[in-house]
Amino acid sequence: MGRQRAVHLRQSPPSTISPPPAPAARLLTGSTGQSYDEDAADAYRDWCGRTGRPVLMDRAESGTDSTAAAHGLPARPDRPDALYVVMEKFGFATLAVCRELGLGVPDDVQIVVGADGEFARSARPELTALDLAPEEIGRQAAELLIDVIRRPPPAGARPGHRLVPARLLPRASTRPVRTEH
Repeated sequence: MGRQRAVHLRQSPPSTISPPPAPAARLLTGSTGQSYDEDAADAYRDWCGRTGRPVLMDRAESGTDSTAAAHGLPARPDRPDALYVVMEKFGFATLAVCRELGLGVPDDVQIVVGADGEFARSARPELTALDLAPEEIGRQAAELLIDVIRRPPPAGARPGHRLVPARLLPRASTRPVRTEH
């Protein structure tokens, strides 16, 4: 029945239907001013702009207890169906807050953390995370340093940089991506 309804809506003239609202995704990041937090916030704002979603971002002040930072997210009246938390400890705390509020993960709220680690892997359900490839980052940073030592750049030259891509590690805190045929 749901598939028939979706086919019907796709075939209906655009003026007779309104598209369903896009699911909301909220970002929780720190307010340290560090590149890691700022890059995540910039990427999130860019994604919201490209997908037509509202920017729903919370910043935890430095030294904020992770549970206190996480508590406001799933309890909001405009509760999102997905949360991206930059710091792994906030993801673990968000999972605990969802349990406290009786929200199922991933049925009611999906959670993704910005870096894989022991908290993400040991949580129940395990938290979907980004593998930031720290070993590869270290290897490439060492190569860049060795290059600078061997061949010092001219005064005022910008140092080289490399982008090491992250990899998503889907786990039980998110639902499988649906593909339409």
